Amino acid sequence: MQGKGYLFTSDRLGFRNWREDDIQEMIDINSDAEVMAFFPSIQDEQQTIAFIKRMQNQFHERGYCYYAVDRLDKEVFLGFIGLSWQTYQADFTPCVD
Repeated sequence: MQGKGYLFTSDRLGFRNWREDDIQEMIDINSDAEVMAFFPSIQDEQQTIAFIKRMQNQFHERGYCYYAVDRLDKEVFLGFIGLSWQTYQADFTPCVD
């Protein structure tokens, strides 16, 4: 997967900032009730696009985000993992999640 723009890799995974071509795959993930079982709700197309844009902006502003993650051996997008600045209303925010 040369040329994918990985910020770093592990033995199996490539971590990178988000790209426009991640949108449809992330929409598919976010609209799957089984995948989203432990999230507050499934996400529609506009919510998914807003999430990706927020992560892109956060990466540029803070140097980290929930990174887009690819499985290197199969060359497939898996989803996201990482750190994110959170400002939702709670006793412990703002914080890094």
